[in-house]
Amino acid sequence: MNKFDHPIFDPFSHVETRGEIKLFKDLQERISKRHPSVVIEGDSRLGKSSIIKNKKNAFKTRKGEPIPMIYTSISETDNRTIRDINYNLVDYTLLTFNKNAVSKNLATTMFEFIADKAHQNSQKTAILVLDEAHHMSAKQYRAILNLTNKFNVFDIRIFVISIVNRAEVESLYIQMKRSNNSGIYNRFFSKKTSFKGIRTKTDVKFILDQYDQTPSSDREPRTYTEFFLPKDFKKGFRLTDLTDDIWEVYLKHYKSPMKLVDWPAEHFFDMLNTLLPDYLHQYGLRAYTKDMIVDAIDKSDLKNYTAHYGY
Repeated sequence: MNKFDHPIFDPFSHVETRGEIKLFKDLQERISKRHPSVVIEGDSRLGKSSIIKNKKNAFKTRKGEPIPMIYTSISETDNRTIRDINYNLVDYTLLTFNKNAVSKNLATTMFEFIADKAHQNSQKTAILVLDEAHHMSAKQYRAILNLTNKFNVFDIRIFVISIVNRAEVESLYIQMKRSNNSGIYNRFFSKKTSFKGIRTKTDVKFILDQYDQTPSSDREPRTYTEFFLPKDFKKGFRLTDLTDDIWEVYLKHYKSPMKLVDWPAEHFFDMLNTLLPDYLHQYGLRAYTKDMIVDAIDKSDLKNYTAHYGY
């Protein structure tokens, strides 16, 4: 395998975090218990959306049958009308449809599409993901409520996942808590889970261990670490050996001065995918210093990250 063919350079490659595993287990349990919905809260850039998309084919019924997922992301520029949400849902299916169709026809198209997907398993279950749902309005959620109610008539079960940024969702919560929206709130907002990103040295070590153990590809059995540092790996070096150094640098230069609760996954993996191939591989382990970690973190633009914590 050529160096630049390695999945470390593929923006769609994926290595699991502890937070991801925990969230997946939480969602799978809720699905098994037949919960109607859940809200996933968290700060921006932690990897909430990426995790759900990476697990698109992983959710199962109690019988072990795959549960199809229908994903849509809500744009901030939407007018927040019922037609907009119906249009958005259909648009993300990549179906060919009349873009001038009225809202009712769009809703019918979406109902038929999801119903067909749900019938792929014996429990007639599908997952509907509303990403960036803090951009939605109460009337748009009412359209989703009407859609799920229609599915109930046909014994089709839809598990709705709303993904929101904690700092931007408060106004939507205020709308939902009004008495005329109580039905919407109870259906979609009464159950919440918080996504926690990379917060501890244990979290960091877990990811580094994935690089030490995960084969580079089906055709390249060497692990991520071994591929870039074959001689050092053979001598016993593991990326987890740098756990203390990485955490110390992050704590001293970034976490404490920036008052970060989470190390956003996007920035963490940018750092790691610079440190391993561009520093350790290129200059060799003998040349390693903590300054390499500082440079790799700086190149991830972590200093430009702004968090908004409400907890």
